[in-house]
Amino acid sequence: MCLADDADYLKHHGQIEEAIELFKKSFSLEREAAWAAVGSGIDNLSANVLIKSAAFLGYDAGLIRESEQMVGLALSRSLSADIAEEMRDLLENINFSRHLRLNGITLSDNEIQIVVAGNGVAHGMAREDDVNDRISTFKQIAIRTAERTKGRRFRTNGQPAKDIKDICMSYLSIPRAASFAVTMRIGETSENSLEDFQGGTNALIEDIVTNLTLANNGNVTALKERIKDQSYLENFVNLAKEMAPDGERVNLVGLTFKKAGADVPVELRTPKLKYREIASSLALSDSSGEELEKDSWVRESLYGVLYAANSNSDEVKLQVENKKYTIKVPKGLTEIVRKYFNTEVMALVSHNKANESFRLISIDLKEEEPRLF
Repeated sequence: MCLADDADYLKHHGQIEEAIELFKKSFSLEREAAWAAVGSGIDNLSANVLIKSAAFLGYDAGLIRESEQMVGLALSRSLSADIAEEMRDLLENINFSRHLRLNGITLSDNEIQIVVAGNGVAHGMAREDDVNDRISTFKQIAIRTAERTKGRRFRTNGQPAKDIKDICMSYLSIPRAASFAVTMRIGETSENSLEDFQGGTNALIEDIVTNLTLANNGNVTALKERIKDQSYLENFVNLAKEMAPDGERVNLVGLTFKKAGADVPVELRTPKLKYREIASSLALSDSSGEELEKDSWVRESLYGVLYAANSNSDEVKLQVENKKYTIKVPKGLTEIVRKYFNTEVMALVSHNKANESFRLISIDLKEEEPRLF
């Protein structure tokens, strides 16, 4: 456990390779102790705790098969309800980690594997919109990341410039049966189309995945450091929410990309509901970055049918039974609201009681929404 504590410390400080080596050593010792406990005839609970600990250490060490074996041993025994539930949850994580592996597929620097898994996903089969919507969202994120990185002002309408389109031209592989997996290529095969981003790896993809990981972890402070423009920041968080698991049909979204010649798997587990909390914290600043008067604003959830209010989509109308609300749309959300026009939605808004104005924070289909506020 001393080795495991040291490994946790190294992992927290970004020394991943060193951490994994310590996790492997701690797993080896803990597994030895677990098997000794099973053979010694000591009480069931003590042996089960050691088996559980070994299973988690194996997972942290990236020893997926070995961790799976310890989970199998645990589940074959008489377990308390809480340990049994932990082992089932870990088994789900193990299965998803297996899906993230490329299984003979070789990624280029400008390719990324996208995987979805969950109750609504069978082996190689998934609902069309559960997959296509996330692929489309990832492309939107890539376009906005390219525009931001090139120092472009946030575009509120129209199409991206030709050089951005060339960089973010996307290609898809045939879907694979790994829960459900596809490979997406960003940019042409020529290095010239990615010259502003190409290094030892595709820095465009790495930038996207790094920011998605921060959003998944709820690290708003780090996101603000990386994405300083408020419109780009609000746009990214709300697009990240569109990528996120819904917690029902899809409970895991995985990304695998190439970095310094190695495959890097990333798991996105935070459900959409949590992203609304991140969006809410960002909404305390207006588009110029100035702090809003917090005492004047309250958050509310409004349920109704969304309509366009004008051609620029900087305002929308929400029909709630017999009442119609006019809601101001921040620049970062203008492209996002368009997909919800003429649809029944849940709009999370900031409501200014002083002048009865409304500002959009986040939007979702009504059927997806458990009440937040």
